[in-house]
Amino acid sequence: MLSGPERSEAFAQQCRRHAQKAAELYEKLLKIKPGFAAAANNLAYLYSEELGELDKARALAQEAREASPNDYYIADTLGWILYKQGDYRWALSVLTES
Repeated sequence: MLSGPERSEAFAQQCRRHAQKAAELYEKLLKIKPGFAAAANNLAYLYSEELGELDKARALAQEAREASPNDYYIADTLGWILYKQGDYRWALSVLTES
């Protein structure tokens, strides 16, 4: 079962800029609850901005987008990752939606 403290600890580590620890906690959450859009989105952000793994970030952002297609925070994350990868047309489309 996914508890509030587990979610809170992952976010707290992210806020403290402990990217690697936060990523480990988000990965654990996603193993417990696959398709958890908020965790996938936050992990995608960490991979993109802190850990330098754009391919992993894109896969996670797309997973989050599929799980929660109307969430503009997720659209923003995916759009930014697409932009960073040079996929400008798709990035513009997704960012416009956000």
